[in-house]
Amino acid sequence: MIEDCSAEVRPNMLITQCDLRGSQLKETTVNFRKRQWLVTLLELTGVALGTSAYAQTRYEALDFEPQGVSFIQLGGLNDKGWIASSGAAGGDGHTAYLTGPNGRNNHPIGGDPVQSVNAVNNRGMIAGSSTRGRPFVTGIQGEGRTDLGIPVDAEYGHAYSINAKGQVVGDYQSAAGTKSFLYDPQGGLVTLNVLNINNHQAMAINKAGVIVGSYANPDWLPYVAKPPEYKAKSLLNKKLAVSYAQATAINDANTVVGAFRDSLGMPGAFISRDGSPMQDLGAPAGLYITPMSINDSDLIVGWYSYTYGPTMNAHAFACQSTCSNLIELTDLVELPDNIVLNQAISVNSSGQILATASNGRAYLLTPLKQK
Repeated sequence: MIEDCSAEVRPNMLITQCDLRGSQLKETTVNFRKRQWLVTLLELTGVALGTSAYAQTRYEALDFEPQGVSFIQLGGLNDKGWIASSGAAGGDGHTAYLTGPNGRNNHPIGGDPVQSVNAVNNRGMIAGSSTRGRPFVTGIQGEGRTDLGIPVDAEYGHAYSINAKGQVVGDYQSAAGTKSFLYDPQGGLVTLNVLNINNHQAMAINKAGVIVGSYANPDWLPYVAKPPEYKAKSLLNKKLAVSYAQATAINDANTVVGAFRDSLGMPGAFISRDGSPMQDLGAPAGLYITPMSINDSDLIVGWYSYTYGPTMNAHAFACQSTCSNLIELTDLVELPDNIVLNQAISVNSSGQILATASNGRAYLLTPLKQK
């Protein structure tokens, strides 16, 4: 089953570590216009409409969890369908796991127990944190482990994202505040200067090395930093009257997504293209929505709920370019009765989606080919 991290909620933060790892959230039942939304998905994916296409455009759900683990924390999904995760090992920490292509052959990668596994690139290099709170990166296909070298006075750190070059971004906590970092295999770890502000975190990096994250001024707002200078730029759009927001993901076209609250505390999701000010993604009003991943086709996945808090009821969703066409992923797969997909964590270039479910299991959703 998936770890229930419901107690881990920090004030003024939209997205917790549990959100990033795929924590278990309780089930709710919502009656959506299933056929209308499925037809919308068919239109977005370029499939001809009609009864035949409706029946064929579905996802196959693969339960890839290793046998015998008491819970699993999802890390990431690469373009080959490799999945990085961690599971209960007994005692202190978890065992890190890596599947083969398309979620098959899930196996432990060896090494010391880990606190978390958060991302995997197309070479199978995994970014995560040790039980001592020290960010690390593995070699190809999970072999070996390198400490990223956060400052010795740092209390702990997190590695959130890794690109094809093996560059890793994350944050560390010290007496001076929360700091974004960039680790490069050639140059080591560098602490980023984000708008001369004390508290900030780097959440994602794309293949070109463009970084997105959030800074606290005093509430969280999104930024982007491009190589080679990595001069941070705020993505705040004052026209949206946003009180705080956090960036969660970036694709290789430099499109950023994230979540926000407006000045009245109402939730929403945003998109920013190539450093432009954030724009409302157009999600239905009143939804607490968190986009978690976006691929190069602008397919966005994440989770939404009608309430916010430690025991929120969540549903996995997909949308394309705008979330006015929000689709509930549970409607597109065959699952056991009364099972709901709670969170969509990641989407790759093939449209495969990594998701958690209300039965405490984790699934890889693979689009079924049109016959």
